[in-house]
Order: sequence, then structure tokens, then C-alpha cells
Amino acid sequence: MDYLHVTTDTICLDPGFSTTRCVSIVRPGGLEDPSVRVVGRKAGGLRARGYFKTSNPRQPLISVIQPVYNAASVLEKSMSSVVSQSYGNVEYIIVDGGSTDGTLELISANEERIDLWISETDGGIYDAMNKGVGLATGRWVYFLGADDVLEDCLCLMARHLRNDHHIFYGDVFFVKKNKVYDGRFDSRKLMFKNICQQAIFYPRSVFQKYEFNVRYSMLADYDLNIRCWGDRELKFKYVPILVCTYAGGESLDRTDNAFWQDKPTLDKQYFSKSLIRTQETLIQARRTGAKLKHMFTTQVRN
Repeated sequence: MDYLHVTTDTICLDPGFSTTRCVSIVRPGGLEDPSVRVVGRKAGGLRARGYFKTSNPRQPLISVIQPVYNAASVLEKSMSSVVSQSYGNVEYIIVDGGSTDGTLELISANEERIDLWISETDGGIYDAMNKGVGLATGRWVYFLGADDVLEDCLCLMARHLRNDHHIFYGDVFFVKKNKVYDGRFDSRKLMFKNICQQAIFYPRSVFQKYEFNVRYSMLADYDLNIRCWGDRELKFKYVPILVCTYAGGESLDRTDNAFWQDKPTLDKQYFSKSLIRTQETLIQARRTGAKLKHMFTTQVRN
């Protein structure tokens, strides 16, 4: 790669991509080569070539973390949505779980536009996301699924990313449900459904305190959001921006028994007693309604 422009602090490798407009040749303190001392790990990208990212007040560094596994058929479009952002201070990290379908070849072919990719066996999507957080250097962290498309929203969202005690979220378009999801949340709404992971921008400080619970196979992000919602040091802030076209992923098609078993305990720990009582009343009303409907249907048939 040839330098196109040099300033005191940064280098522009290629103005055509969000991940190559603003890089540094100065390694941040404490940052190690991700390929060192990990048996069986493959790694590459801009960081492996000596290019790094820094945050600044005018353009906070946003780390986009993408866990992938055997996603060769869908990944290219998703990757393009990240590197084509208008925003110019993006760190793109891909955490692959040991793909065998051509995903690694696709990643390698684009590694001049990826800050860092690693490939190794992992314990599932949330283990990969935890690894990604550990590798990220951004002040803000965003997670993208392998088959999702990031809208050109980072310029708009970055204007709001100023307070490290705020978690910012917007909307996503659910492809499988053909609808925009899901506006502003309050405690009652969060108690019944989750803010979509692909709508949320977390300050890095969240992951200095929390991580994804890998006991939960599909809904560890819901668990994290409930814990953050109940944290008095954090506030969720809604920004009416379409962030992502969300392909759906497995969480729409599968359940997470461990999470649902623990959810009543989470609710009692992080939501108010009055809200818990309201929830219990609604659940009981639904059960009663279902029983009455069943009785009525049985009588009609008879």
C-alpha cells in the first residue's frame, strides 16, 4: 500500500473506504499482536501490517465487531456495507469461528480494508463477540451479524456519541417480518422484548464492567441489556435512525431455554416491584384468556 496523504498523527491509505481513510502507524500502548501466543489462531488485516486506529473528539472511533462462521454466501454484502460508510473513523474486526466454506478466502481477499480478522474455534457467537471486544480499540462498540447490512448511518450516529455513560440505539428493519423494529423503549417494553443488538452502540466502558454470558446460546444480548438498563451509572438513549437491515439470524428461529429459565430472576433484580406485579398480572390474564378460548372452542365443537 502507498500512502496517499500524511498528517502529523494519521495516514490516509485509501479515501474510498471507511476503514482506510484515517489510520496511524503508532501502536497504541498495551496492544499486542493478536496472532502471537495463541495456538491454532489465524489472523490478518491492517493491524497485522502495522496500521492502527485512534479516537478523537471530532471523530470518535467506532469498532464494528462481526462474528462469523461459514458465511461465505452472505458475508460479502455485509462487509461492503461496513467499508463503504461515509464516516471515516471505523475499526472493522471480524472474529471467525473456524469456517470451512470459503469464508476465510473472502476475508483474506478483503483484508486491506479490514483492521483485524482472526479465525479459531470458539464457544459460539457470544464467545466470539467477547473476543472481539477484547481486540477492539474503539471508544464505541457495535456488533453486526454476518448476513446483516449496516445502513450508511455512522455519520449521523457519531454526532450523538459523546457520553460514555449512555448507550445509544436506533431502529432496524426486520427482513423476515417486513417491519421496522422498534422505536423507543421503556422499562415495561424491555421487560417483554429486547432492543435489537444490531441497533445498539455501546460505550467501551460497558465492557469494562460486563461481558456476554456464554451460558446463553441466543439471548445473551438481552441479558446484557437488562443488566445495563438496571445499572444506575448507565442510560439508554434512543436516536430515530435506521441503523441496520437485520436478516433475522437464529435468535428468531430458536429459543434459549437457559435464558428464559433465568429471566424471572433477572426481572426481579433489575426491574421495579410494581413493574413485576404488572407483568405477573398480564401473564395471568393471558393464561386465563387462553383457557377461556380453549373452553369456548371445545364447547362449539361439541
